[in-house]
Amino acid sequence: MSGLEHYGAVLYDIDMRIARLAIACGVDLTKRTNVTGIIRGDHLDYRASTGQMWRELRSLLVFKHQVEVHCEADLGIDECMEILHAEEEQVRQHGLPLLGTG
Repeated sequence: MSGLEHYGAVLYDIDMRIARLAIACGVDLTKRTNVTGIIRGDHLDYRASTGQMWRELRSLLVFKHQVEVHCEADLGIDECMEILHAEEEQVRQHGLPLLGTG
């Protein structure tokens, strides 16, 4: 598996799990402020904010950022952006919201 395929598969899996957890926690991750708030540890006013799903959601958001940083370092910004756009299209095809688009 090439670097492109590897990062694409990893990011896709992460985003699919993040999207499902966001739905379960009742959080709108299309709003960039919500994404950054969760990463900072703000628990806002979501019904599952103290549960295991909330902690997993936050951990995956932090992990996704780390994977993106490594992708850029390994492949360069242009190739990494290409991967991110392709992966986002796959998530969109499943009818799931994209992170920080609002």
